[in-house]
Amino acid sequence: MQSGNEQNNDNFEHDLAAMGGDRVVYVREVAPDEMDLLGEVPEDFKREGLKLYSVHAYDGTRMAVLDDREAAFAAARQFEMEPVSVH
Repeated sequence: MQSGNEQNNDNFEHDLAAMGGDRVVYVREVAPDEMDLLGEVPEDFKREGLKLYSVHAYDGTRMAVLDDREAAFAAARQFEMEPVSVH
């Protein structure tokens, strides 16, 4: 049996896949308390107050972390992906 969060994630992945399959990526701001979840983080990304933006495949796989929202969208488009913003 799936929890509510797992069901929501499955629905979210299904919805994104329906919009464009593997070409859809989502961009979201990474909160400071999530830094450890990113794995190895470069020292220059550990500055206090720095905002980071992660780019994820529709299935949730993290593809990149950038320190500028517009750069995250531009990077996705450069690789012919369709970026969407999530909160």
